Amino acid sequence: MSENEQRGDTDRVGISDESRLLLDEMMADGFFKDAVDAYRLAAAQAIAKNIDIGTHSVKREGHMYLISQVDPDHVFGEVISARFPKYGRNRYRALEKFADVGMRLLKEHIEKNGALDFWKTE
Repeated sequence: MSENEQRGDTDRVGISDESRLLLDEMMADGFFKDAVDAYRLAAAQAIAKNIDIGTHSVKREGHMYLISQVDPDHVFGEVISARFPKYGRNRYRALEKFADVGMRLLKEHIEKNGALDFWKTE
């Protein structure tokens, strides 16, 4: 039985202390006005890239958000269940892992491109 199956799904999510520092840096640099938006974008980025979160573990102190704050319409939950059926029963634990990994992806993107833009304008 996996760690997620033992603990069940969650009604609160967060990110690791390391990812929280990255989020704080991006917030301080003005890339986001709202940390929950950064959390959502980080998760969406990792989901879009089909990042393997199977062995990823989020070690954190406390939580950041209730699911109702991050996913009020259950869109993330539905997308995770549809795209990653093995996480369907623990979709919000999966969301937490995607956000944690995604925070690093966002930071790397900003460092590489100097901006948060994901498109090229001419």
